[in-house]
Amino acid sequence: MTQDRALDQILLFGDSITQFASNPALQGWGAILAHKYMRKLDVINRGFSGFNTEWCKHLLADTLRTVLPNATNSQTQPPKIRIMTLFLGANDGVDPEFNQRHHVSLPNYNQNMHEMLETVRTHSPGTKVIVITPPPVNPEAWAVVCRAKGKVPDRNAAHTKKYRDECIRIYEEAKPKWGRDLILVDIWEVFFGPGRTEYEMSELDELLIDGLHLGMKGNKLLGYALVKAISDIWPELDYEKMENAFF
Repeated sequence: MTQDRALDQILLFGDSITQFASNPALQGWGAILAHKYMRKLDVINRGFSGFNTEWCKHLLADTLRTVLPNATNSQTQPPKIRIMTLFLGANDGVDPEFNQRHHVSLPNYNQNMHEMLETVRTHSPGTKVIVITPPPVNPEAWAVVCRAKGKVPDRNAAHTKKYRDECIRIYEEAKPKWGRDLILVDIWEVFFGPGRTEYEMSELDELLIDGLHLGMKGNKLLGYALVKAISDIWPELDYEKMENAFF
């Protein structure tokens, strides 16, 4: 006999690196989470290719309001978003000399991220948030993609690192208010190990497919880092410890 109820959710919110996270051909990090949480939590992808924090902050409240199904008559309480990933900054961090449209200054990036965290607290209280830092880039590989599309290359490694560092600062600023409901996954640490921020461009060959977006190895590393972070910090949400729905 099955239960007439919807599952609680994990919401993935971000830019193209989140949008592409559901791609099974790349063993997307979102697909990894969806597989692990099958019959336990529904994984909902709301990644918006090309978006920055300035644009995403205007979408978040409506996203939180609309992704959840309505409660059924048999439910004592409606389903809720248990975990949300906030993965933004890659487009904010383009070089403003070559891309003013997508660039967001560091102070505005900081403000936008804090606004989105407050939006979650207001519209989805109780949701736990994983902040993911913008990933490293290979400007040379990205330049090949841009030129093939008739576009001007707009990324450099040093500028991107500033947004990774700012993302960590945002987390540290927000952590006292959030407590254990907010965690950080630094994708640079996931890729290179603790404490490393300098890298050879060749190290990204297997991690990224085009100098920016995650390839199969990068997706797998991030996906399993998220699974481990959830297990370590929120053991009650460890997929191995949660009961299946619809017995």
